[in-house]
Amino acid sequence: MRFNNYHSSFYFNTSTSLTSSLTEAREDINAFFNLPSENNSLHAQNKALLEKLANRHITKDTALEAYQTQYEVTLAKIINGSTQNRNNFFTLNKGAVDNILKGEAVIGPLGVVGIVLDVNDDFSVVMPLINSKFKITPEVEVLNYADGQISWNGRNADFLELDGISKFKPIKEGMNLVTSHYSKTFPPGINIGSIHSLSKSDNSSFFEITVKTATDFHKLSNVYVVKNNYVPMIDTLNQQIIELDAN
Repeated sequence: MRFNNYHSSFYFNTSTSLTSSLTEAREDINAFFNLPSENNSLHAQNKALLEKLANRHITKDTALEAYQTQYEVTLAKIINGSTQNRNNFFTLNKGAVDNILKGEAVIGPLGVVGIVLDVNDDFSVVMPLINSKFKITPEVEVLNYADGQISWNGRNADFLELDGISKFKPIKEGMNLVTSHYSKTFPPGINIGSIHSLSKSDNSSFFEITVKTATDFHKLSNVYVVKNNYVPMIDTLNQQIIELDAN
């Protein structure tokens, strides 16, 4: 082939093409086997960003000796669950051994998922937004206005209902709804969804509002369990006030 231009050219082009194909195949295989580590890295980055987001409103008090970060985040994976029942539940692969507690917030890559309902050593059960017993008060982000109550009617897992918003408020379709500053469970500013449609009734003082969920529950796999380290102090203070009122 060295002395034949045609054969030499054919061999060069064929060998180059073959080498290129093998290289691409090798890179594809390497990429496939590297996916778990890349995903773990991505989730770790998301965890760090979420903690930073959750704690962005916290100001350090130098007079507080035991100052600590208010929110801590634990990565978890959904290993069982449903989206078609009226009262859906998810099971996570993390439990009490991983410091997961009842009542903690669960957030996905795109927004609110639910709260931890029960825990054993190795697993925890989550009540998601798409459970008819789950309720949450949202904040209309652009208005800094928190009111009403979001719930699920048990039908379409992509949509929720928002009740209790006065029809005299300047609410519009497309406005984003987030967790409010009044929640001790969820960090403020986490996406819940957006106003999909709204209507007024002559017989009511409130809007009828449909909310498109920020989280796609059909595709949800990895989540973040959020611990509010201030909850024990808040609960202790509230209990003291209740006891004072009782006396």
